[in-house]
Amino acid sequence: MAKANGTDIGLSIAGNWLSAQTDLSISMAADMLDATTKDSTGAAKEYLAGETGGTMNASGLWDPSDSANVKEIIAALKARAAVACIWGEGTGTGDIILSCQGFVSGYSINGPKNDLASYTIDIQITGALTQSTA
Repeated sequence: MAKANGTDIGLSIAGNWLSAQTDLSISMAADMLDATTKDSTGAAKEYLAGETGGTMNASGLWDPSDSANVKEIIAALKARAAVACIWGEGTGTGDIILSCQGFVSGYSINGPKNDLASYTIDIQITGALTQSTA
């Protein structure tokens, strides 16, 4: 069974790969439409798959000398405009790449005493998610 190193998976927002990423996730789901009727067999619920949607979440260490990422995240949230997002490995031929448009729905910058500064970002995917390979 092949394994993937999570270190190789990254997130690009508006054409720029987020630097110093420490964690990244994508979550997709489909609405489940209740299609149960009086005629449903065995008193069992029946469903149809509806619209799909999802979110991406990333976190990383904030590097003041490379703060463009944080500035871009803040600008994207303030602009309330969708940004191009790319999620994936991109380290070899055949790697899965997921592309979409998304809105920055939130961010957090943490500056704890005697610890490393960090950021988190939440993206709400809008529209279809496209899967391709590198």
